[in-house]
Amino acid sequence: MRQNFRRFKTKVENIDTSMLKINVNSKVEVAQPRQMHKIAATPSEYHESSTEPTLSYQLTNKSYVPQESHYMSPQQILAQYSDQLTTFEQSEILRYKKIYYWGQKLSKQNLESSTIPDSYQPRDHDHIAYRYEVLERLNSGSFGVVFAAYDYENRETVAIKMINPGPKLFRQALVEYQISAQIKSNYSVQSKCAFQFRNRMLIVQELLSLNLYEVIESNQFQKLPIPFIKTFVLHSLSGLSEVHQNGAIHCDLKPENFAFDLDFKRVKLIDFGTACYKDNEMYSYIQSRFYRAPEILLEMPFGQPMDLWGLGCIICELYSGKPLFEGNNTEEMINLIQALIGPVPPAMIVQSKVKMTYSFKTTQKQKAYNQQSIKTAYSTYNSCKQHNNYYNGTQTNGQAPKPCSNQHKTNSNGKKLQNTKLR
Repeated sequence: MRQNFRRFKTKVENIDTSMLKINVNSKVEVAQPRQMHKIAATPSEYHESSTEPTLSYQLTNKSYVPQESHYMSPQQILAQYSDQLTTFEQSEILRYKKIYYWGQKLSKQNLESSTIPDSYQPRDHDHIAYRYEVLERLNSGSFGVVFAAYDYENRETVAIKMINPGPKLFRQALVEYQISAQIKSNYSVQSKCAFQFRNRMLIVQELLSLNLYEVIESNQFQKLPIPFIKTFVLHSLSGLSEVHQNGAIHCDLKPENFAFDLDFKRVKLIDFGTACYKDNEMYSYIQSRFYRAPEILLEMPFGQPMDLWGLGCIICELYSGKPLFEGNNTEEMINLIQALIGPVPPAMIVQSKVKMTYSFKTTQKQKAYNQQSIKTAYSTYNSCKQHNNYYNGTQTNGQAPKPCSNQHKTNSNGKKLQNTKLR
């Protein structure tokens, strides 16, 4: 019976406020691919044994795969299992030298070599590139869809991001892979490879677990414990630092774009779908609204400090349980920001492409809303309220603003923060 691959059903029952520890009600389950039409050890056999598992499998009543091999040539597949392939696959398979898995026939779609529809997506237990078995669809968006899949060559479960067809999305996917593949930090998602399959660009990455928004949601949008927040800050800055050192900008920091590894030991930066290199921006209006930096709201030149702004908004949200700036549109966002850190400096207004659109005035109602939403998160605000510093990332050649003098570098026990662990 098929086991469900439901990483998003894993729930956080309780977050201990005295120490950083996440308790989940069930272990993260990884679905085991079915034993039909395979030429590789099953995941369960691979993980349960420290030695090389047996690779002999009865595929039909008349044949099996020899122990010394866990793949076959396309000619062998056509000679023995052509009835399990569609007409399209019988010609497509010849493009591949090694065949690891060719899918269950019931999961296949009738495709014509000349007209693969834009709506094409593989179904559960279909193959991708005769190497990966699709386990489950995890997520989707304007970019495409993400699947959990089993890699029969490397014998591991992975995430595969399939990009929708189109030249602009294809170019952005190349940039996404180039940036993410350069980053070797333990605190950023690891990209393994990228390739084209059926007119689609695919990026193979490590499989992760819950994202940060799911943790906030499971905690009923209440304040998270300080040790958790400290550790998140360390992990997120470690990942973001390497992104910036490689000359890139993430461009979309939000809780959904930080995820835990399967052991809940690290928080990793994910989704480089809108990332770019400095001085080579592909989009002018980016970032999710609640985490959008002033320079983006004002349609000004931007740089790496926009990532720090987004991260700062996330940290405040972890402390309060609610977004720091919860505006419904650009004008509300600008006014909420001004209510907290003061008016937008004139130098920024002059550079803005939308300076004639907004009045840059904050009503008493907006001030009251903003002050109420952040009063618990900003007990130290009065000691660092030289508000122009918050805007300096845009005005000082892209340099991040100086930190407040009362920032803590150690925890309450005087220990360095890097000693704080997730488990």
